[in-house]
Amino acid sequence: MGTALWPESHVGALIDYTAPYQANDYTNVSKADLKFVKITQQALKPNVTSSTDSCEIDAFRNKNSKWNVLMPRDLKSGA
Repeated sequence: MGTALWPESHVGALIDYTAPYQANDYTNVSKADLKFVKITQQALKPNVTSSTDSCEIDAFRNKNSKWNVLMPRDLKSGA
């Protein structure tokens, strides 16, 4: 995302998926044929109180709708 602010009415977990593909040009990959796997999921923050932001989506929104994803080292290459 990152180009538009995430609306406050859209709450929930932040979930990141990836899918392997065997093409050099991913724009021509048939998205319906990809086999997605979840690599991360963040929802409620640990040890929250009512006076703090309770969900990771709050941090996402406070960072101009940007989210960093750390790819697992053992993730098999798709190309």
